[in-house]
Amino acid sequence: MNYKDELLNRINKLLSGEWNVPEFQENYYMYFLESVPFDSLSDSEQDFFSFLQEQLDWTDPNPDEESRRDGWRDEREYIELVRRNLTDFLADENKWHEAYKGSWGK
Repeated sequence: MNYKDELLNRINKLLSGEWNVPEFQENYYMYFLESVPFDSLSDSEQDFFSFLQEQLDWTDPNPDEESRRDGWRDEREYIELVRRNLTDFLADENKWHEAYKGSWGK
């Protein structure tokens, strides 16, 4: 199985509007964690797909101002984060990965 293609397919269902964020979370989050063998993806792919999975933990339908100050985003903002990062990742996977690694600890 090509796990990268399957994960991209699931992301595209979110971006096309076929799935909303809760449906995406239901169909992506645990699939990525439990079904995708760690060694089936390159380092940059692993970091990209885990970044999107981890950012779901900081997404809420309606975060209050205090939550927003703590880094939470709403579902529309999550979709835009996914769209922006997917575009960058597909354009130049290595460049996306270098920028991602450069943001660690910041």
